[in-house]
Amino acid sequence: ELLAGGVGTVGDGFFHDAGVVALRETGQRGVFFREFFGVSAPDDGDYLAACERRIDEDLARVPGGLVGYGLAPHAPYTCPGAVLAGLAARAERDGLRLSIHVAESPEEDDFFRRRRGPMMARFDRGDRHDLGRSPVAALAARGALGPRTLLVHAVHVDEDDLDLIASSGATVVHCPGSNHHLGVGVAPIVALRARGIPLAIATDSAASRGKLDLFEEMRLAVFAQRAAARNATALDATAALEAATLGGARALGLEDRIGSLEVGKDADLAAVRLDRLRHRPCVDPVFALVFSAQTDDVLGVWVAGRRLHAREREA
Repeated sequence: ELLAGGVGTVGDGFFHDAGVVALRETGQRGVFFREFFGVSAPDDGDYLAACERRIDEDLARVPGGLVGYGLAPHAPYTCPGAVLAGLAARAERDGLRLSIHVAESPEEDDFFRRRRGPMMARFDRGDRHDLGRSPVAALAARGALGPRTLLVHAVHVDEDDLDLIASSGATVVHCPGSNHHLGVGVAPIVALRARGIPLAIATDSAASRGKLDLFEEMRLAVFAQRAAARNATALDATAALEAATLGGARALGLEDRIGSLEVGKDADLAAVRLDRLRHRPCVDPVFALVFSAQTDDVLGVWVAGRRLHAREREA
């Protein structure tokens, strides 16, 4: 589905390595993030030791080349602080990227900041979580906030959180479709961009969204920011397209190879027809891509110069 929609590179976070097999089969480029939880484990040390063994096994098996490897402690409420710290230390030691769902919902915010709400009964395990602070601050306290960290969602963040993120060099991965579908709120994208925080646009997953349409994600990102700010210039098409392309490449540490059309980079390309646009006439191709293009407008996708997808051109 992603390939047919023009996506040649995938950041896949899961606790099963089916994504590695899928990337091999399609020929897409990607980073497989091994997902970890730990909140239900009886002992943090034993669980972390098991994580280390799993990482060693993964590093011996993940093929390299077009497929990279990272760690995905699922979220600060499903990963106790000791597990977060251990995985962050392993990522730092091996130069791996961390992908973490954080500050997604009001319930998560209540759990961490105010020690209340429905998450207390499900996830509270005494002092295993760093409560009494924001979820972003909890990550920082455990060394899990840095330039190789992908912060997925970051909807419920305050000024102090934005300062922490900006100073750390972490990337915010914005998933507007998932946020809307689950009703968790609108991420403050205008505020984080004002601080120079790197931004990527993504889908979160089919589990929370039901579809994997990056064109629609770009549109939703723009519309939500304009509605929240009551300002038709709050986020424009160029910024959305950059976040969905070069922003995603930066998040995965691949900006020197992909994400933009430049001499010396790999030939990762998508061809999109613009002759049947819903917004006419086509004066600006960037505007057309973001506000009008659909997945079935994608005519072809190339990764490293190899054509992986082709759609017959309709009349």
